[in-house]
Amino acid sequence: MAVTRLKDFVAGRVKRLRKKMCEKKLDGLIITEPVEVRYLTGFSGDDSVLVITDRRKILVTDSRYVEQVRQECPGLPIKIRKGPISEAAGEVLVRWDLVPERSSGKKKIPLIGINPDAVTVSQFKNYRKAIGKGIKQTKSPVSELQQCKDDYEIKQIHKAVRVAEAAIKEVSAKLKIGMSERETAAQLEYEMARLGGAPPAFESIVAWGQHAAQPHARVGNARLRKGQSILIDWGATIEGYKSDLTRCYAVGKIRPVFADVYKCVLEAQMSAIEAVRPGISLAEVDAAARKTLRRGLKKLSKSFGVYEHGTGHGLGLNVHEAPLINNRSKGELKEGMVITIEPGVYVPGRFGIRIEDDVQVTAHGRKVLSQLSKDPDSISLHGV
Repeated sequence: MAVTRLKDFVAGRVKRLRKKMCEKKLDGLIITEPVEVRYLTGFSGDDSVLVITDRRKILVTDSRYVEQVRQECPGLPIKIRKGPISEAAGEVLVRWDLVPERSSGKKKIPLIGINPDAVTVSQFKNYRKAIGKGIKQTKSPVSELQQCKDDYEIKQIHKAVRVAEAAIKEVSAKLKIGMSERETAAQLEYEMARLGGAPPAFESIVAWGQHAAQPHARVGNARLRKGQSILIDWGATIEGYKSDLTRCYAVGKIRPVFADVYKCVLEAQMSAIEAVRPGISLAEVDAAARKTLRRGLKKLSKSFGVYEHGTGHGLGLNVHEAPLINNRSKGELKEGMVITIEPGVYVPGRFGIRIEDDVQVTAHGRKVLSQLSKDPDSISLHGV
């Protein structure tokens, strides 16, 4: 029978994590990052940590989340804390005989890992005080596991893409001259929520004309004028999983220079997407986009520069996660990864163009999850 329940996928994730812990010679692990806790349990609340060993696991939380834990992850053992979360985690490890100086007096000090990037210096000191010398700073093995998605995760990301696509179709059909960036972003996020994709994966970017030359433009009160270009970067959330898309449009007739640069960006994006396959280096995917874009822009004008941000990033419970795809990236693509491909050109005082799709790395190549048209002939909004 096909496995369809989140609970069954979680069991597999925990099994793979324990293998990683064994490789790192860790007797236990304290997971403090909420997204990683969710990945390993299904629990979507905050202010809780997961303590896990080779045979046991327990969620340390407080009374606010007891009912939520029962609903989201039935059967998961919990410890309800009344004081600091570090003390409660320490109490669990003492009970499990993994803090020798506070329990049985073992000579061997068990190693309990914690990700220093996920706690403050003050929090780490508190954990060390509660657990003792056995606490070890270690890069989270969970983030490595999260890079390759299982079938459940792929399904949720695919749903998030579909919701985002449906929402932009609704909004673009109702776009009118005089609408503000802020009003349009609000309508887009409302549509995603109405379709079940709330909260938005991130603060939506809606930028008219020259404002789009800022890669991460913040929405403002500027109103849409005839003849302006539009850049929209948005994403939906389904069961915690994100989508991340960018499309550009033009109000009325497309200006020749915008059309020419748009074609260059599209060709660069397609070159990078076509390069996606298991085993290719991350830097090679980045280079495929930049090489194509430089070649295209060189024919237009020396004033147009290639984007300085990365070509893409991993996508999952975080909208930005490993792997990062840029010219400094190490490592390679693996089957099961879901990444974005998003080259761009930004011309201060004139316009910005970025085209972004979500791409799954398959056994023999890639699958583009997003299906919105990006053909140059389809980006003009004549009815606005």
